[in-house]
This record gives sequence, structure tokens and C-alpha cells, in this order.
Amino acid sequence: VECTNYRTVQIPTDRNVPTFIQPKFGEFYKDLFDKSYIQEGENAVFLEYAWNLSPTWPVKCDPCNGPPPVNQDLVDAGCDWIQNDRQSQVFFTRLHVRYSRDYFPQDLQFQVTPNKSQFQGRYVMTHPPRNADYSCDAGQDYLQELENRRKKEVDELRALTGWKESATSYIYEYSNQIRSEKNETPIIVWPSAPKGWGLAFIVLVAMSAVGISVWLGLELQRAKLKP
Repeated sequence: VECTNYRTVQIPTDRNVPTFIQPKFGEFYKDLFDKSYIQEGENAVFLEYAWNLSPTWPVKCDPCNGPPPVNQDLVDAGCDWIQNDRQSQVFFTRLHVRYSRDYFPQDLQFQVTPNKSQFQGRYVMTHPPRNADYSCDAGQDYLQELENRRKKEVDELRALTGWKESATSYIYEYSNQIRSEKNETPIIVWPSAPKGWGLAFIVLVAMSAVGISVWLGLELQRAKLKP
């Protein structure tokens, strides 16, 4: 379903957030909703989940944070038409609204939505590998990318919730494992030939090298002959 006399908007989704919010996800989501509610003028209905839950539809969520509803759950919720017909269609919508007379002077009105796009609020927490060896160059690159990614995660968290507390220890958790310089093989860069010189330039460079060698040899001989 969707609301017909007030706007239906999607809750922010597909956001990368810090792993430290996992034990306090309820607080995180409450503050996220509060901020989104204010940003939308306190008079919008939020879509949190919309999915095809028909008995024959295999995937009910992506990812699932708990067991999806089974047929009996849907029947108990009022979808009695599927009780004896596994071919029946069910499209489930979860709406979240903070309802008050000041901002919703009319009673909410709903209709069956023509929009069958599947949607759910997703908040992605990426955990680094445990007990990994980051000493190689690839590991060092990963740690640098991890540090940059965590900075973006914290910025995203602040944008979603308005939280202001410092997350320095989270961002730089692995900084003591990052070398100041990676092992690099020195690269020798030879001067390029001026346009049109070609082989003549190569010969000139070779002759210069020979000349320097001869000069150094003569200087050494002179040094030996001095009393």
C-alpha cells in the first residue's frame, strides 16, 4: 500500500556505517528516523520495506536480519486469501509514520500501490579480516583504504543521525600497523632523446659515459704519481 493524501518517501538506505553502531543499532535507527522525519517536514510517511512475499516467491529480503514470514504469519496478519491457494500474490509494505494532528490534520488514506519495486532499509557494516597479516604491500594498501573508508563511514553516520561524538579511535584503529614507507624498488629513469635525434642521441650518451670513465682513470693515475 501507499499513502494517497500525504507523501510516501523512502527511508535512507544502502549506507555504509561504522561497525561500532551494531550493539546500539536501535538508538542509531531512532535518531536516523528523527532526523529524516524533520528533514521531510514532519508530515511524510516513510517506506521501510516493500517486497513480494507471495508463497512462490523465493527471496523475501536481501539481506534478511531474521526469518522471513511464513504463510501462516501472513494469514494471521490478514492475508486470508492465500490460505488455500499457494499461487496467490502478496506484496507486503511496511510504513512508518509519526502521526500527530498538527502535521497530519487529515486521517491517513491508503491505496494498493502500483509500484512493485522491492525495497528495504540497508545499513552496511564492513568488518576487517581478523588476525590478518597486513605487513605485505597489499596489506598496507588495504589498511590505508580502510582508514579512508572509515572516515567516510563516520561522516555518513553524522549525516544520518546528527551524532557528534569523536570516532578517532575507530578511524585510526590500525594506524600503528601502517608503515611510514612501503618497500619499493628504485626506478631508474633515463633521459629521453630530443625529437629527431634517434640513434645519434644514444651514441652521444654512450660516448659521454666513456669520456667520464677515461677522465676518472686519468685523475686516479695522476693521484698515484704525485710525491
